[in-house]
Amino acid sequence: MSDVSLVMQAAIDEAEAKLSELNLDIHSHPELGYQEHHAHDAIVRALRSLGFTVTPHAYDIPTSFLADYGSGGRLVVFNAEYDALPKIGHACGHNLIMTASFSGFIAATAALKHSGKPGRVRLLGTPAEEGGGGKALLISRGAYEGVDACVMAHPTNMTAMGKTSLERHHIQPPLTVKGKESHAAASPWNGQNALDAVVGGYVHVSMIRHALYPAERVHGIITQSGVKNNIIPDIASVNYGVRAPTMDIGSRFYAIK
Repeated sequence: MSDVSLVMQAAIDEAEAKLSELNLDIHSHPELGYQEHHAHDAIVRALRSLGFTVTPHAYDIPTSFLADYGSGGRLVVFNAEYDALPKIGHACGHNLIMTASFSGFIAATAALKHSGKPGRVRLLGTPAEEGGGGKALLISRGAYEGVDACVMAHPTNMTAMGKTSLERHHIQPPLTVKGKESHAAASPWNGQNALDAVVGGYVHVSMIRHALYPAERVHGIITQSGVKNNIIPDIASVNYGVRAPTMDIGSRFYAIK
């Protein structure tokens, strides 16, 4: 193992207990996008306890933060996610994403110190990944200006290095059907039921799952289905998540509309 690798490993080993405690703390306190106040405060405290200078509430986003080290040279950013999902908490493992990025930041800082060369590393808190557009908001506020490389790691149930990833392409096509409302008891024949069309399509998508390749996933929810049970729905919507190694699944998915 090279001297630099030993320095990086030693830095992570020294912070291991704190990283483990922080990881479990965030996992035990799941928070939705833009509501990650406990996570934000815990990470800021941990960074400061390790001697880093931290900017809390970065870019006027209450649950974002940043910590920088170094000067001159190129800038590498580690994205730290820490928001959770409704009802199922950190099932997507964002507490682990945060821990991996925090660890990478610590190791890169140690390597930069050891080298004595110019360069900068940053740990950037990126809230609201789960549908909240947190990184888009950060981009709009200049968080990634002047950045030379930006990295993060996502947990999975396999050793994924060099293997096909489900996340290589992830599209979320919203589909909306418009019909014609009518009273469901008095004159249903005058209506055109948009919900029936959405349900029919949903069932059809479910039926094609057996024909998907092992690295492909399609999953969806009905997001709009009407206002009252005695009114024929004139509008209904469904939102799908489509994950695959290539965009080919997108063209096949849209073909079934």
